Amino acid sequence: TSETIQNVENILNEGIDVVCAGLDQDSRGKPWETSSMILGLSDKILKIYGFCNVCGMEATKTFRKEEGGGRTQVGAANIYEPRCLKHWKPQ
Repeated sequence: TSETIQNVENILNEGIDVVCAGLDQDSRGKPWETSSMILGLSDKILKIYGFCNVCGMEATKTFRKEEGGGRTQVGAANIYEPRCLKHWKPQ
C-alpha cells in the first residue's frame, strides 16, 4: 500500500537500514505493486528461492493448486507450492 511505501521511505530518510521480505509476483506471474515499489527503493536485492515441488530445481514461481478465485487467497501448502518455470502455469 502507499502507507507501507511512505513508512519505508520515512525510515530510510532517517538513515535506518530496512530489510523487507515477500513475494514479488502473484500465482499468475503478475508483479505485486507494493513489492515492485519497495524494490525500486532498494540498494541491494537478494532473491532467495525454494525448490520446485515437481522436479526439485530452483523455484522462481508460486503455483496455485486451485483454479479460479481472486488474485489473493489466504493459505499455505494446501493452496500454494513452489515451482520452476517449466512446471508452473498461471492459475
